[in-house]
Order: sequence, then C-alpha cells, then structure tokens
Amino acid sequence: MNKRTLNRDLLLTGKYRQRIVKAKKGKGSYQRKEKHRNLQKISGVFLWILKKFLANTRP
Repeated sequence: MNKRTLNRDLLLTGKYRQRIVKAKKGKGSYQRKEKHRNLQKISGVFLWILKKFLANTRP
C-alpha cells in the first residue's frame, strides 16, 4: 500500500470526515450569502458565552 491509497482510505472513512473543519482563512472560506454570515455571528457569541462559563467553573 502506498501513501496515496492510504490517504484516500483515510479520507473516505467516516471518522476522518467528521474531523474536517471549515477554514477560517484562505481558499473556500469566504461565504457570499447572507444566511452564512449569520452563522458566523452566532458561533462567535456562543464561544464568548462558553468562555465566560468555563472561567466561572474553574477553581
């Protein structure tokens, strides 16, 4: 088995596919439609709330 087939097998497995995260910068990161822009705003607010929650729970 060479490196190319190994990478292809990893890409086709479900576990590897779940770990893929959308790039925040670079090619393919820009979303034109308004519905996608709203998702970015929501995720930022969620992370801010989560950060405050974690800060309060730590000793």
